[in-house]
Amino acid sequence: MIAAAPAPVELITIPRTRPTQNEVMRSAQACRAAAALGVSLDTLRMSPSPPPALGLNVAPGAVTLITGHSGSGKSSMLRDIRRVLSARHWRVVRPLRRPLPERPCIELLSRGDSHIDAMRRLARAGLGDARCFVRTPGMLSDGERARLRLARAMWRASRCAVRGERVVLILDEFGTGLDTITARSVATLVRRFVRDHPDVVVVVATTRDDVTVDLRPDAHIHLGPAPGPRPTVPLAEDVVIEAGDRSDYLSLAAHHYRPELPATIVHTLVAWHRTSGAMAGVLTVSMPTRNGGWRRAWWPDVHGSARLGRLNDTVRCISRVIVEPRFRALGLAARLVRKYLREPLTPRTEAIAAMGRACPFFAHAGMTAVHRPPSARHARLRDAFVHAGIRSWELADATHALKRVQDSRWGALLESELRRWANDSGVTRHLVRATLDDLLHVAAPSVTCTPVAYVHEIAETKGECA
Repeated sequence: MIAAAPAPVELITIPRTRPTQNEVMRSAQACRAAAALGVSLDTLRMSPSPPPALGLNVAPGAVTLITGHSGSGKSSMLRDIRRVLSARHWRVVRPLRRPLPERPCIELLSRGDSHIDAMRRLARAGLGDARCFVRTPGMLSDGERARLRLARAMWRASRCAVRGERVVLILDEFGTGLDTITARSVATLVRRFVRDHPDVVVVVATTRDDVTVDLRPDAHIHLGPAPGPRPTVPLAEDVVIEAGDRSDYLSLAAHHYRPELPATIVHTLVAWHRTSGAMAGVLTVSMPTRNGGWRRAWWPDVHGSARLGRLNDTVRCISRVIVEPRFRALGLAARLVRKYLREPLTPRTEAIAAMGRACPFFAHAGMTAVHRPPSARHARLRDAFVHAGIRSWELADATHALKRVQDSRWGALLESELRRWANDSGVTRHLVRATLDDLLHVAAPSVTCTPVAYVHEIAETKGECA
């Protein structure tokens, strides 16, 4: 059964080969078994005739889905597709089956590129989590490992396409071992990849009938008996967003890479998957912090301690956006933000995102990015570490950094600068007499992190606040 694609179709005829001759082992017991059934070993060794030729859609950006139960011939069909396309000088890319190297995931998608590029690739595959960046494949869940293998294959396919090669990405046993929601989420990810890389042709083979609506194939080949009922609504469209409460946030808080809770939560939105009732995501809104250097240029009328009243009256901060891992890469984070911005509590909304460069969903939701320079106190402390030969990124391993500080001939200077840094803000002043270890654990993220501020203002007030 082949469903015609709405887009222009470029067909390549794939001649089918005769299945490999069945192998049998001759033994006394095997002969007894065959004799009891009234057949000979030669009969059992015979192979059926080859199936009819297949017309494969290789139009740019085409997705072909092959479904059927185990043993229906999907893998042999893929072998014929690989054989014919390879002979026509197509680059065939498949997820590697061998064990993944036990190195941090971010290293498995970099190959000399910047860490930001690698973070973006992981995020686009639904692995936009700080824990996923630094964990090895063996530390990931089955669903996360499936996303990682797919991310590597998509990266290889996109690089080949950039070089001008004709590329087909073949995904066999798609979704095997994954729960329904995760499999459908990964299918959505594949469709999004094709949208962003329209020169790549994708062929997917799976026993699952529940991913069809999310994959949206241009051609669907089903082998064997007719499939049963399938989902009719894409997973992303089966999610509803409504008002929630603090308990909804706490249910998903463990999935956020920052352990501390946001202060003064004043509003919550929660996303639900209607069919299963599973919580898919949550957004919290809090009161704004006193200090925000980005406001000086954007909203000068609320900048400075003398204008705290107007700040509290006109600004709220989106303090957390969390998507449950199975629902990542569906665009749900941006949907949550857009939902809030349609009816915000105040005319102005802001957000600070350390993940902003890797996962720019605030920008996708319509907020404006404000790349702010580090504060003077953070810059001074960073310069002190550089002077001592400690690069800022090395501070991410605080235990190692502590030893470097203690062993450095600049150790006394660094400790003095750390305590000065703590004393320069009321938020950290209580750390002035803390141990060097505790002080460094708090200070290091401030030195290494380069968050992006995002702002949004409803059109009615922009003129009067300018």
